[in-house]
Amino acid sequence: AIPISKYLAVLTAGLIVYTMAVVSILSLTVPLETSTQILTQFQLHPKTLMIFFCTQAFAWLILLLGLVVGCVALRYALARAQALVIACYLILMFFGYWYFLGSFAELLGDDVGFFRAQIVYTLLMGLLSTIGGFVLFDRRAEI
Repeated sequence: AIPISKYLAVLTAGLIVYTMAVVSILSLTVPLETSTQILTQFQLHPKTLMIFFCTQAFAWLILLLGLVVGCVALRYALARAQALVIACYLILMFFGYWYFLGSFAELLGDDVGFFRAQIVYTLLMGLLSTIGGFVLFDRRAEI
């Protein structure tokens, strides 16, 4: 219960910041003239771009929370070589994330686009590492 409550506390804070950022962007009434000239070439509205970056930051929050849950689960599940295993886990997750990102974007196709596929992929990797960490913590951790 303690790891889940800590996870949910950080997730709630991140969700509140994300919601506040998106609502403030949507309620922005000032014309965004400097970026409008560049973005009209790509048929993008500046508010859409800002919301995209907020969503990307939230997806990274989920991924980083998943990595932390995995590290904590490994720390409590192992008796020896904790630092080595956690370092290997982080290195493998880092390389695995970047190695499979292109394949995942190709799998979703051009209709979704690379940047949206990256958001979905980041969220999925974060959720999978979170679930894996919670399962490992539940089955193997001895506190």
